[in-house]
Amino acid sequence: METQISEKEIVKEKTGKVWWLFLLRGIAALVFGFYAVLRPGITISAFVTILGWYWLLEGIFTIFLAVTGQSDEKKWYWALLGGLVNVIIAIIVLGAPLLSAALVSTTLLWVIAIGAVLSGLFNIINAIRLRKEIENELSIILSGVLSLIFGILVFTSPLAFGRIIVLVLGIMAILNGIGLVVLAFRVRRLSKAL
Repeated sequence: METQISEKEIVKEKTGKVWWLFLLRGIAALVFGFYAVLRPGITISAFVTILGWYWLLEGIFTIFLAVTGQSDEKKWYWALLGGLVNVIIAIIVLGAPLLSAALVSTTLLWVIAIGAVLSGLFNIINAIRLRKEIENELSIILSGVLSLIFGILVFTSPLAFGRIIVLVLGIMAILNGIGLVVLAFRVRRLSKAL
């Protein structure tokens, strides 16, 4: 007699195979966050370069999950879109130091604001989408809301943020990293329970 496998179990099994990607993303966010918090005096261009590399890694991990079928099959395109947005923003950010200093500061603040808003929206969407598969998705939603609020604040007064941007982004990255590490171990535990 064949047993019926639920869609929820299929998602858990697929995601469980790549739980370590969530862990790597969380560790990258924690490293970035602690560096930013412990070194708030670094120049904006150095900070943005680090941020660009973080977004590039985040985008690559997300795209990998989408194209390998490790995310929800019906809504894999959301993960792919989120990953592509992160990669595009990373390329813009990493290419920006070639511009003049004034243009870099203004441009990067706008790119950071757009990136924070989009990243926040995608975190919220993904957390809501995965709420039935994971427990306590509130840490991911909180991370998304903080990212969204930060992006909106930068939009409203981009030049007032200077050094504060480094601290706020660092704290956001730490919270996001903690959420991703917790998610990685929950996904791993859930996949072993199958």
